[in-house]
Amino acid sequence: MNFSFANPAWILGALIAVPLLAHLFSRTRPRRREFPSLKLLREAMKQVTRVRKPRDRWLLVVRTLAMIALVGAFLQPWLLSRFASASGVAKTVVLVVDVSASMAWADGTQTRLAQATTAAEDVLATLPANSRANVVWIRGNATPELPEPGPNLEFLRDALRKATARPESGDITGALALALKQLGNADGDRELVVISDFQRSAWREANLESPAGIRFTRISVGAEEAANIGLAGLVLEPARPVAGQDARIVCRVRNFSAEPRRTTLFAEAGESRLSQAVEIAPWSETLAVLPVKFPREGLIPVKATLGEDPFPGDNTRHALADVRGALQVAVAGPENDATSKTWLRAARALDDVAARQIVAAEIGAGSADVLFVSAWDGGNREQLTAFLKAGGSLVISPAEGLDTAIAGEWLGMKGATGALGIEKREAGWTLRIAAEEHPLFALFASGAYGDPAKGLFKSRARVPIFVEKTKPLLAFDDGVAALTLLDFPVSEGRSSVVAWWNLDVASSDWATRTAFIPFFGEVVRHLASRTTVPALRVFESGRPLQFDAAALDPSGIRLVDEKEQPVQIAAESPRTPGRLAAKEAATPGSYRWMADDGVLDRAVVNFPDSESDLRRMSAAEQEQSAGTLVSSKERTRLSDLREGRPLWAWFLAAAALLFLFEGVLLRIFQKLDAPAKREEALV
Repeated sequence: MNFSFANPAWILGALIAVPLLAHLFSRTRPRRREFPSLKLLREAMKQVTRVRKPRDRWLLVVRTLAMIALVGAFLQPWLLSRFASASGVAKTVVLVVDVSASMAWADGTQTRLAQATTAAEDVLATLPANSRANVVWIRGNATPELPEPGPNLEFLRDALRKATARPESGDITGALALALKQLGNADGDRELVVISDFQRSAWREANLESPAGIRFTRISVGAEEAANIGLAGLVLEPARPVAGQDARIVCRVRNFSAEPRRTTLFAEAGESRLSQAVEIAPWSETLAVLPVKFPREGLIPVKATLGEDPFPGDNTRHALADVRGALQVAVAGPENDATSKTWLRAARALDDVAARQIVAAEIGAGSADVLFVSAWDGGNREQLTAFLKAGGSLVISPAEGLDTAIAGEWLGMKGATGALGIEKREAGWTLRIAAEEHPLFALFASGAYGDPAKGLFKSRARVPIFVEKTKPLLAFDDGVAALTLLDFPVSEGRSSVVAWWNLDVASSDWATRTAFIPFFGEVVRHLASRTTVPALRVFESGRPLQFDAAALDPSGIRLVDEKEQPVQIAAESPRTPGRLAAKEAATPGSYRWMADDGVLDRAVVNFPDSESDLRRMSAAEQEQSAGTLVSSKERTRLSDLREGRPLWAWFLAAAALLFLFEGVLLRIFQKLDAPAKREEALV
């Protein structure tokens, strides 16, 4: 705290000496006496006009304090906090206001955004005359309200009153960089003011360094507690369901509170309507699985919704189901190869599976959902990589003499060396299930479909080191891996499945067993469910939707949302009239690109799951950042903090009270002196 004086006329300080002088030189009224001569009268007058000693100390103190208070009122003092500036000169201020999704949370009757815009208006109200200001919005794409700071503060106030929280994450780095750029071009006193709820998940890694020569103020809004549950994910299993076959809608539900929560999950998949009760433990998440069948092939929108809660933005999730007519299986191998012929025959025996024989040249992206390669000698690795990156699953039966070092390096599992050898034994090896908990064997738990591990093999390949490190699904009776699933990394956070098939059906009776076809069907369906097809046309809010019209007439294309409301679109640029884009950033929902009442394409936009955790940075975390922090409690008196508080009225009231007190003291002293005066009169 410090003081500032709006009227620093220090000459008025001399008035403080008035009560002391009045006290010292005051003249007392002489008592009436009868004197025998004028000489005695003159001597009496000299005694009355002498300089008095400060006998009445309390009266002197009160008079002095009264004059100090009166002078203080004339000086117009202001009490300034650590947030305020004593300078009254014009300044340039850029307000960085958070309008990301978390700002829609209501603390009582007021949302965090309403608190933020009120604080921003308070800051504008405290600016000295002729100041310049601007507002930069923290949203998916940081946006300034004006091209540069300007004097039209009323325009900014109007923009603040109209602001709404957007269902998107905020570009904090971009907003701060834009604000600093605008302040860097300004002269004089400059200030950067950031107003946000300082959501921990968004601001924890933000770089809040105090810029040189620029005053940096952070204003925090919102309450500490904000319990919330939200949908954080929606996927389909398999990623590309087959029409008429069982599929699953898998939703990830998260609980951001210290109490267990119970809610209901509703799902829409084409004409199907599903629901399921969900219980989530404190600060945890759970998976809600809803079985579904899609009656026809095509691109079908899927929607999941939670029951109502105070923060509805993250209660809905959208997806697109690319439903296919039949599961595509391709088999590649040498001519007259027993293993590839067995695969093809078994695949064609399955319902809703379309199987075909292909040659090595046909291997590539999109060639099938599941690809079986027999007698693989390490060739066509580039084509196989393209197939896996496109989301397919691969089954490999290795050939004798395969260079295991090359195979291991391709699989990202170095360490193997030498050529792959073949083992033969007349007595053979039997099979056993090595991973009974795996869903691949759930069908056989009752025994109705036989024993998938029943069979005798007289030949097998030696197992490379990289296969030995992974737990197999099927193993021979001596523990050697017979069927193993390996992960093939295709991108960051995404991998496809490669099944290492060490089962020589030509030297076995396994394929003649009744359980073989059902087991082969489970292998195919499981691998199809593990396909890692990238999410089709699924976007996060904050970016405009785009569509390439190609040879179509762009003027006849339109974009509509799930409520059949049109969305304004335009050419992305004059040089690319066929590339269309929405004029505004998309909000969560399902969209269709249409022409002549026909659907050209679909797209879905989802709420950013990073915005569901509404916890704010703690007071200690916020204090560690650069700049001056105005906490949520201090924000209610932001005007006083920034402008200071005028004290002249308090000084004036104090002066009046002290003068009144002086009168009281005078009456008291007169009563105390009365007996002495009467005694003197009697003398």
